[in-house]
Amino acid sequence: MKIMKTLALLSFVIISSGIVYAQDGESVFKSNCAACHTVGRGKLVGPDLAGIDSRRSEMWLVKWIKSSQQLVKSGDKDAADVFEQNNKIVMPDMSLSEGEIKSLLAYVKQAGSASAAVPAPAPKEAVNTTIAASAGQDSSSSFSSPGGMEYFLIALVCILFFVILGLSRVVKTLSAELAKVSQGK
Repeated sequence: MKIMKTLALLSFVIISSGIVYAQDGESVFKSNCAACHTVGRGKLVGPDLAGIDSRRSEMWLVKWIKSSQQLVKSGDKDAADVFEQNNKIVMPDMSLSEGEIKSLLAYVKQAGSASAAVPAPAPKEAVNTTIAASAGQDSSSSFSSPGGMEYFLIALVCILFFVILGLSRVVKTLSAELAKVSQGK
């Protein structure tokens, strides 16, 4: 029983740290934005994000990233203009925390200032990224970004916890049955 309490506590700590774990801005960008956006390398499906921090306020960007359509429907003129300029292609809502969005914006700002010397992508690269985006595929493996492996390990620990919990109940039941048999009941 002591082992079960320890495993439960360990699982809780690991799960809690996984939920609180915030990806850095670059990995947030790569796993959520790179299929449709670049930073200083031209438009893909959505606009190039280089310099976005000078065109929009952080508060506006947080609202846009969380739900672009909610912002458009609220009557925000800038949101409606961006939506129109991008052929009314709906940017999916992002289930990111405000902290993740702010780290994403910090990355975009840093990458945007560093991208001035980086040439635009070859057309084949842009087409492949667009095809992957339209097919609903992530262009990178979930294990290639920081956080992907951690989430996998957390899930594995949870599964193992419940397997061990189930096995302990089976062992407890079998030991009770064995005790009854050995006592002749």
